[in-house]
Amino acid sequence: TMYLFDPEQGRRRRAVTRERAGSTLRRGGRFLRAGALDVSHRARGALAEARHVVHRDEPDDDILLARVRSALGHVCSNPHAIDVSVADGRVALHGLILREELDGLLLRVARIGGVKDVENLLEAHDGSERVPSLQGDRVVRSRSFWSPGTRLLALLALIGGIASVGVRARAVTRLEG
Repeated sequence: TMYLFDPEQGRRRRAVTRERAGSTLRRGGRFLRAGALDVSHRARGALAEARHVVHRDEPDDDILLARVRSALGHVCSNPHAIDVSVADGRVALHGLILREELDGLLLRVARIGGVKDVENLLEAHDGSERVPSLQGDRVVRSRSFWSPGTRLLALLALIGGIASVGVRARAVTRLEG
């Protein structure tokens, strides 16, 4: 109490504490929203996968195109330099790519659900020198080890575990008393 109500420093300390608490609440809100959205998307994806297994329906070309474009940003540093076309589940890749990223890209695209074949029409380069489309500070987006939904569920499990330990400890003290 004296720390916050000190006549000389108290006002500043209260303001700093208020700002930190607000920042923590905002970060917590973003964490909860991202986790809930991730869990929701994963649940919808699991339902779509289950529906696919039952009905054996193939995604249309527009959906495959969106899936391939999304995958590009995860495996190559310059996804804007690649053009994608899809016809009847067959994917054609045109454009420029760094040679070191080519195999990873082809493997990733081939693993996308609904892709029947991948046609590699890419022009591979050893480096980005003299190739403006492959230059720049673009970084391949890496995925976190745990998704936001997994982190949220892990936090909820931790809180549940702590709460159950607390309830058990309280029950034990009642029995002893």
